[in-house]
Amino acid sequence: MKRDYVEKLFAYEHLPSHLQSTSRAFHDTAMMILSLPQNPEQTIALRLLLQAKDAAVRCKVIGTVLPEWTTHLPAPTTEKIYTRDA
Repeated sequence: MKRDYVEKLFAYEHLPSHLQSTSRAFHDTAMMILSLPQNPEQTIALRLLLQAKDAAVRCKVIGTVLPEWTTHLPAPTTEKIYTRDA
């Protein structure tokens, strides 16, 4: 995979300073993944890392902009939601 393309996907310099540290960790990991053998697994690793990076940055934005939003999430449950008829 082309390094320039991956660098653009994982760029963090354009982000506000409070988001850069979160995004930078994913950039550094992406650069490490690029040093691994190029094969379909490398592509999958980069794709999943990109999704994780996007989610982590959104998480930080939500926590910064709307800290009260997270207090309204339902508590985790062990109750089965779906059951399979025997």
